Amino acid sequence: MLGAQDYGAEEQRPSQKYMFFWRSGGEAKRVSLWDRLEGIRQQRVREARPQSDHRAEVKNTSSDAGDFCCGMELQFLLGPPDLQWPAISTDSLLHNLQLVRGVGPVYARLLSSVGKNSIADLIEIPRWQDKAALALAAVEQGDLRTLRLLGASDYELLAYFAPQDLAFIDIETIGLWMNQPLFLVGILTLAPDGDRLWIRQFWARNLAEEAEVLRAATSTLSRYPVMVSFNGKRFDLPFIEGRCLENGLVPPTPRLHIDLLYWARRSYRPFLPDCRLQTLERSVWGQVRESDIPGELIPQAYFQFLRTRDYSIIETILEHNQRDLISLVELFNRLGPAEGDESVRRPEPHCPSKQA
Repeated sequence: MLGAQDYGAEEQRPSQKYMFFWRSGGEAKRVSLWDRLEGIRQQRVREARPQSDHRAEVKNTSSDAGDFCCGMELQFLLGPPDLQWPAISTDSLLHNLQLVRGVGPVYARLLSSVGKNSIADLIEIPRWQDKAALALAAVEQGDLRTLRLLGASDYELLAYFAPQDLAFIDIETIGLWMNQPLFLVGILTLAPDGDRLWIRQFWARNLAEEAEVLRAATSTLSRYPVMVSFNGKRFDLPFIEGRCLENGLVPPTPRLHIDLLYWARRSYRPFLPDCRLQTLERSVWGQVRESDIPGELIPQAYFQFLRTRDYSIIETILEHNQRDLISLVELFNRLGPAEGDESVRRPEPHCPSKQA
């Protein structure tokens, strides 16, 4: 019916703090994982009985992630939101002379010294007229593709969006290659009321449910034009694209993809031994994860869950994914200055006090 397996009575009952939203073509019901499994068993018993000619009419309602009838979806809200939006507008792009082809840092300083401070000012100079007109049109029309080709940074391009447009994403897979399935897609956004952060996690109870997880996740991502990830340009997004193609689905196509790994490297590489997410947590804002599963052990843990149906294993993986998403917001708040601008003072890494 729902693609669920007939779990044995010996499996461990999951914690009641994890509440799931059951969407099976009808209205969304907020039930615990255990209660849902009990409902599936009861439904199978009813289906085995002779059916009456008079059937109740089921009213189909659209949900936020579509008819997510296979797999599980976990949602919870965090508040108030700690998402700091940069104070930036398209005016900074209009005054970025280096968007005009042929104008580098040296020329930009020389032009500013003679009163040419905006792209519009360069249109008056025959040498730069055509190229300045191209850059000015791209800024006024919000042509992100052209602006990126002209050298605009991700930070500057955020001027065309609002906090409600961002979707932070992190995935968990059973391997590093796209011929291996994924089983969890975590998405963090602002809640519709704008007062809280909203985490949605789509995960598969078995590998056969990967397509439904992808369908629900891509349906959610399609409503957010900006994707924020950590190493997502080389892993998360290409992996999702590959698995979507494997399952006959349309992959997400964000207008802007901000990969915080590149920002972190520009900001913290001189100070830190590496720029792994948990290294940044410890060294930059002084957070140490306790009782967290290492990322490299997640595939092994998921296979153990498939064998044992021990839901405490899934809870550990879900919590790891949640922490990653929250850390992306923390990192986004700290990496505000324009990329490569060495004149901007970077925040100093957190230095734990030494014991005598």
